[in-house]
Amino acid sequence: MVVAGALIIRRALQDAAAQSETASDSGYDWSQNEMNWHWRCECGAQSRGGDIKADTEYNAQRHQWRKWSKGTGHPMPEVYQKPL
Repeated sequence: MVVAGALIIRRALQDAAAQSETASDSGYDWSQNEMNWHWRCECGAQSRGGDIKADTEYNAQRHQWRKWSKGTGHPMPEVYQKPL
């Protein structure tokens, strides 16, 4: 009975390890975050500090939405990167 329980636990641990290996290989390029990402807009606004790419893109879009809601069209800010 103890041996069967140990085999079940061992198999569960092996399955969990295999899942974590495949989960980390999601195809996401983590190297894109080795730079500081910023945004700048034609209106002169710019980001206050470096961040990861996805957050910077979202913050740039939020800037556009804030300006767009005032009734005038507003361009999407440019997202760019600087080395760390």
